[in-house]
Amino acid sequence: MAGLLFILQDLWRSFFAVVTKCLNSSRTKTKEKGKEILMMYIELEKQEQVMYEADSKSIPKLLEHSDKTVREETKQLAIEVYRWIGAAIKPSLSNIKPVQLKELEDEFEKLPKKAAKQARFLKSQQDLKAKAEAAGGGESDEESGSEDEAAAAPAIDPFDLIEPEDILSKLPKDFYDNMEAKKWQTRKEALETVQPLCCKPKLEAGDYADLVKVLKKTISKDTNVMIVASAGKCLAGLGNGLKKKFSPYANLCIQAILEKFKEKKVMVVTALRDAIDASFPATNFTNIMEDVLAALDSKNPSIKAETCLFLARSFRISSASSLPKSVLKPLGSSLVQKLSDTTPDVREAAMQALGTALRIVGEKPMNPLIADLEKLKLDKIKEYCEKVELPEGKGGAKKSKPKEKKEEKKAAPTAKSRPKTAPPAAGTRKESSKGNKIS
Repeated sequence: MAGLLFILQDLWRSFFAVVTKCLNSSRTKTKEKGKEILMMYIELEKQEQVMYEADSKSIPKLLEHSDKTVREETKQLAIEVYRWIGAAIKPSLSNIKPVQLKELEDEFEKLPKKAAKQARFLKSQQDLKAKAEAAGGGESDEESGSEDEAAAAPAIDPFDLIEPEDILSKLPKDFYDNMEAKKWQTRKEALETVQPLCCKPKLEAGDYADLVKVLKKTISKDTNVMIVASAGKCLAGLGNGLKKKFSPYANLCIQAILEKFKEKKVMVVTALRDAIDASFPATNFTNIMEDVLAALDSKNPSIKAETCLFLARSFRISSASSLPKSVLKPLGSSLVQKLSDTTPDVREAAMQALGTALRIVGEKPMNPLIADLEKLKLDKIKEYCEKVELPEGKGGAKKSKPKEKKEEKKAAPTAKSRPKTAPPAAGTRKESSKGNKIS
């Protein structure tokens, strides 16, 4: 079996070597044949077996070809690849002409939302063909089936398709000296030089300790708002470019940013929000618990409000398993206390955070924290809960509405029977609307 897999992998590499050679050929006809073969291969093979790297590198180059036919065929190839991998192809299209990008995005919008299915099968894939035919049997279950398939399909992270870049070797030799300069113009120019490097889509792993230390110090100590904002943008770029590899630096950065939220300038707050949001995926609530609770207990209203909003955004991208009782109880209790804060922005932000947590973990874990709240506050929290839009792949806590629909369908055949109670939907909506008056 191992020998067979080795042979298949070897054939795989040979196939893409031939296709890549065709796509890079100077002859128009050869390029077109290369794209035809690749399109056929995408149809025949499973989604995870298509070499996305080959497509992502070839497509931008071919979209710039002087021959109109080649450009049009490449456009069709990009659309076909999007059918299979979705938004994962978009980073590779970021540098194409705006007109072409707009045309492609318009075509992407026209495609069905459900994931593409393998339509053609090789002789060796007859078992897969039988399974596909069996799964596509009932039309009545088509919608629910497509949702299950979307949930079960392996998500492709666009980040995995990007080539990492080494920026540490490209830092100016005088950067660290310039960041210690007394003239603010010198510090500002140093950061402006480094910022484009930090904001590369994907960064190569390395020792970023010195760079992060300087940026963190700048955020904490510098009094110039432009410099602080620029340092925040650099940190955000490092967090986004390193993802999980930013973990050695994430906790200290989050601590510094929470303290700096006392600054009210919009340009600074926006940069700090981006930086703290980019840092959080590299850590977890347990690691930053002490700093977050300290920020929530701060005497500065801006720090408290921004910390609540940070928790709301972090809850939104988290799963219920990352919010166990040991995390939910201290954070939730502190947020509930903020509902009585004298500053309206703090109260509102706390309700948003609690509403987001409710959407993620559900009512049972949250009831001990919010069950005894005033009705107006509780309604406002539930209103925020309903408004939460979860990222793709994040299901959140299951809602009870679908169950009510199933019960109605079961009761439908008995025409003589009447419902014993009226549906409560209208009443609850009126009650939730009252919560809008809370400040």
